[in-house]
Amino acid sequence: MRLPSLPMLFKKNHNRGFSLIELLVTLAISIVIVSAVLFRFDSFDSVVVLKSIAYEVALTVREAQIFAVSAAGDSAGTFDTPYGVYVSDINQQDYIFFEDSNGNMDFDVSDTVIETYTINSKYTFVDLCVNSSCGLNQLSLVFQRPEFDPQIKAGGAPVSPTSATIRVGIKDDPSTTFSVVVGLTGQVTVTTP
Repeated sequence: MRLPSLPMLFKKNHNRGFSLIELLVTLAISIVIVSAVLFRFDSFDSVVVLKSIAYEVALTVREAQIFAVSAAGDSAGTFDTPYGVYVSDINQQDYIFFEDSNGNMDFDVSDTVIETYTINSKYTFVDLCVNSSCGLNQLSLVFQRPEFDPQIKAGGAPVSPTSATIRVGIKDDPSTTFSVVVGLTGQVTVTTP
């Protein structure tokens, strides 16, 4: 049997691990990264919720369009009842999905409210526009069978529009907005200005 060489006998077997300094540096880097993420999370979360609200408004407009052109009919068995969405600057957190019971292609007190949607109080309807004219106080988007095209009334008056825009924003940050654009041919899109 052969004995190991002399240097092997005196060599110590060291188990390597983290030194205290390496551990503290890694911990400090982790704390900086986590605090940066948590600091930006609130603004990131606000933008995600705002985008979600814009898509909910767009889906409600699309739902009014589908109700109007579908063959389901209303409660009285009529198949050409107009349906629409109404937004007003009086209450900047509510918008109304309605059945235009009297057929005047606008929202009024005699219409049947299907549902009133309320958005979070942190967000608001920033602006209502038709074509490039903004600052309107109310906007009705009404659809009637067989057309997918909206009838747009701004402030109760019919207009000859090419598009209508509902701008949704964060109350504390008016520069962050999303726009729900309803085109003359019935297209509904969500954009960032």
